[in-house]
Amino acid sequence: MKKSKILVVIFTILLICCLSFVLVACGGNSDNGSNNNGGGNNNNGGTDNNGNAENGGNNPPSTHTHTWSETYSSDAINHWFACSGCDKKNNVQNHTFEQKSNEIGIFQECSTCKFVIDIVEYTKSLKYALNSDNTSYSVIGIENKDITKIVIPNTYQISP
Repeated sequence: MKKSKILVVIFTILLICCLSFVLVACGGNSDNGSNNNGGGNNNNGGTDNNGNAENGGNNPPSTHTHTWSETYSSDAINHWFACSGCDKKNNVQNHTFEQKSNEIGIFQECSTCKFVIDIVEYTKSLKYALNSDNTSYSVIGIENKDITKIVIPNTYQISP
């Protein structure tokens, strides 16, 4: 009889240890989709590319309804629509850059969100002369002789 009581106590202790291990292992998963960039099938309560809930049964459905911005948010790599009530991103896409120029210089601009990189200003203090065709200009000099990088605009006074 004594032997069976000892076995029951040992079995009970082992059962408690096993259950504790299982509960601790499951309880540590607090990922609720906050790192989701708006796409993918992560089955952890994130959103798809349209902002719809992706609740793979792992977490209870969220009561938050996303309100997406009408203007793009961006970083150096992507642009997206941000939710005004949380950190979720919708419709995350890579930038598509095109070379542009204006009166200040040349730059790369995303055709979707207008994010700008690689701004190179035109060299100031260039001297121009009207060509003999009276429709274009040539650079004939520079006032600042210490400049080592020269960027010439495509037009000068509206002419090439």
